[in-house]
Amino acid sequence: MGTNFYFIVPAVTLPTGEVLHLWKMSVMREHPAVHIGKRSAAGPYCWDCNTTLCVQGNAGIHAHVAEWHACCPKCGQVRDETGLGQSAALELGFKTMSQMQSKGVRSCSSFRWGIPKDVVFKTCQANLETGIIQDEYDRVYTGTLFLKMLDACPIEFESIGQCFS
Repeated sequence: MGTNFYFIVPAVTLPTGEVLHLWKMSVMREHPAVHIGKRSAAGPYCWDCNTTLCVQGNAGIHAHVAEWHACCPKCGQVRDETGLGQSAALELGFKTMSQMQSKGVRSCSSFRWGIPKDVVFKTCQANLETGIIQDEYDRVYTGTLFLKMLDACPIEFESIGQCFS
């Protein structure tokens, strides 16, 4: 489970007067120039040490056979069981970014980049108050909101130029 994010592509008006919202078409959503990336719940993470509790490290987070430490392998801080579902709750729409807490051992999200991060950051910086990104659930993000959302994603992967969902 996760949430895909896309640049909003302007609508096209056909000679018949029909308006096509191209970015909503599945072929466009999968296009590497439009698909920014995907946020996914990534399990327990020590926000104080900036480290995953996945025994296999960042590469093992989304593996079906991932194993997890009971406490942070760096500082020994125990997992806060009340905060472990917060990333899943974000994905399901039960939590908002402002409700996310990023200290202690709590859950986090990862972000898989489909477009180079620097391109997305420059675009967001140039459109801080403009809705330029939309997720697969039709929520619109300004540059500011999208950059804020990335705060919950300390673990990153790259799939630049690839089609993925």
